[in-house]
Amino acid sequence: MDNDKAGASRGLSRQQQDLLRRDSTAFFIKADFRQPLSATSFLKPAFSMTTAEADGSANSYIAYSAEVTYFKVLDRNLLALTASYSNRDYEAVNPVFNKARTDNEFGLFAAYEHKNFMGWQNWSFISLAGLGMSESNIDFYDSKQYMMSVGMNYQFQ
Repeated sequence: MDNDKAGASRGLSRQQQDLLRRDSTAFFIKADFRQPLSATSFLKPAFSMTTAEADGSANSYIAYSAEVTYFKVLDRNLLALTASYSNRDYEAVNPVFNKARTDNEFGLFAAYEHKNFMGWQNWSFISLAGLGMSESNIDFYDSKQYMMSVGMNYQFQ
């Protein structure tokens, strides 16, 4: 973000504004594996780490995440349920709120697919629903997200 003006309207010094610069480079690594439970179901735990090095240290962070997904296949039906948790710690004090930010994020997600919907080859009915919550030690950053969709999917052969 060239010419980032974060904090300028709040009367912060140039040095304080520099702490809020958002241009960043991020690094993400994830490890997961499948653990069969039966011939038609399995668990897939995953662990990840993200680091973001922003021009302003108040926006630089390291995050650790864990999630687990349960998959169940029954004939032409596939169900996936995912639960996730992430902790993100920021590097420096945010001069607007006078504290270093820490976020805890929670998520629940469900996906369903019915293959060959209505007998149509290569077509699937799909539906998704999800909930995400972020709780921060700075109330301004607290959030909740809800998502729901239904649709059709075509798989090209």
